[in-house]
Amino acid sequence: TSEIPSRVTAACEKARKRATVRVLCPELIPDVPLFTPGAGLHGPISFEPTYYMLSFNNGDPPGLARHWIVGGGLARAVEKWVLSDVANEIKGNPKLVRRRDVDARQVLIYRFPPFPAGGPNGGHWAAFVRVRRDEMVFASLHGKRYVDAAVEMALALTKQAEAKE
Repeated sequence: TSEIPSRVTAACEKARKRATVRVLCPELIPDVPLFTPGAGLHGPISFEPTYYMLSFNNGDPPGLARHWIVGGGLARAVEKWVLSDVANEIKGNPKLVRRRDVDARQVLIYRFPPFPAGGPNGGHWAAFVRVRRDEMVFASLHGKRYVDAAVEMALALTKQAEAKE
């Protein structure tokens, strides 16, 4: 949906205060309810200020909305902190499962190992797109059936990034 709840916008503002790279607040998100506000259920995640992740619906309780993450930053930081297990207590790197060319963009689709390996993205399928040479954006959703949504969300972030250049 393109109806962005205020909790998403608030998470973007928090991330902007921590990041030294531009933080793109998503204009396209999954059409699922957000959990009631609570400790640890949503918000920014970062290990260094050159990238950001915004995580929503953490925990995936049965029958409720799915966990999803969007993020971006310097490509080398995204590759280090998201596409490797360097920060994960339980090791397991994501696997590149497909490359898609969409609208003259290469979309890289990764499958993350089940949680707790894979860190915050454990059990997710994610789409990564380069913007310019040194920037990368991504969208990550829990479960293979949402990979097309992840691709659409990542491409929407790419369009936002290019419009703000």
